[in-house]
Amino acid sequence: DQNLIMIDGMAIYQKNHLFGFLSSIPPNSIKNIQVYKSNIPSQYGGYLSSVISLTTKNGDGLKPKASISSNFMSNSLSLEAPLSKKTNFIINYRQSLDGASPSKLYESIKSYITGDDQFNLISEIANTQDTKTSSFDINTSYNDFIGKISFLASPNQRISHTFVHGKDIISEKRDYFGFENIFANDSIQFQSRTNGIGIGQILNWFSNWNKSYSSKISFSKYSFSSKYFSSQEQLFDDTKISIGDFQENNSLTSRVLKINQNFKGIKSHNISFNIEDIHYKNVLKNTIMDGMQSKKSNLEQKSNIISGSIEDLFSANKYLKFQIGNRISYFTGTEKFYNAPRLSILL
Repeated sequence: DQNLIMIDGMAIYQKNHLFGFLSSIPPNSIKNIQVYKSNIPSQYGGYLSSVISLTTKNGDGLKPKASISSNFMSNSLSLEAPLSKKTNFIINYRQSLDGASPSKLYESIKSYITGDDQFNLISEIANTQDTKTSSFDINTSYNDFIGKISFLASPNQRISHTFVHGKDIISEKRDYFGFENIFANDSIQFQSRTNGIGIGQILNWFSNWNKSYSSKISFSKYSFSSKYFSSQEQLFDDTKISIGDFQENNSLTSRVLKINQNFKGIKSHNISFNIEDIHYKNVLKNTIMDGMQSKKSNLEQKSNIISGSIEDLFSANKYLKFQIGNRISYFTGTEKFYNAPRLSILL
């Protein structure tokens, strides 16, 4: 959670599929990748580990192109084409293979995940006693979409809009037979389902005013919602009696306005000024049903981070560079200012 991953300047929170084995970003849509493992520029804030900044393709402005691909995990579709002399688009869609016969690769990953689950101790007890048996099954599917439309307003002005959407579904089923001393019931079945959906869009306006001065203004909105449902049932042959269930519905929404300016008018200096206004909204809801009793809770939190930063990349000579910057942020949650100066020497 200390790695900042961005698409066209928008931070994303849904970063992977399939228990973390696959990236949530279709590779066919990416044009450029910048990775900062250290000396992170001040405009990116206070992340501790790294920054991965991804730039998507603008799409072919000359003629339409389409491609379909498939592998052991998913099917993909890519389409790019010009809409006019100055406007073009690109879309990428990927859908996991979650049919009746999953691939051997999927089964191998699934076996790795279920081979050391959190109920492993109970499974070991079941294996040592003939009267006790247990089973665990888990299935997952995913899909993602990235679309971008670009408009060249002038030779020095470009406007683009990027839309991202990703969805993960995880279903789990656990059966325990003959565990009266542990669960207070002879046979129990647990079922759960998790849906994670990430939706985001960002509008970027790039301007090269002259050889020395350029700017970028962007506005983005990203939402990630996680819905979780689990039920506990007592088993009597082919009959099931509900014991209780739990439902959780959480969401995080961020709205961000950024203004980035870059000035190269001073020899050997590359100076950047950045202003950022972030609005967060967290909603946490859950419902617990225990027999005939129901309990609900609802928590909503809003906060705002306003920050400004300045940084200078000074080239002393062709072998030595100094990166000097500072970032000041105000967080409404604590009503305090935070100062984050930094200095890096690049060889």
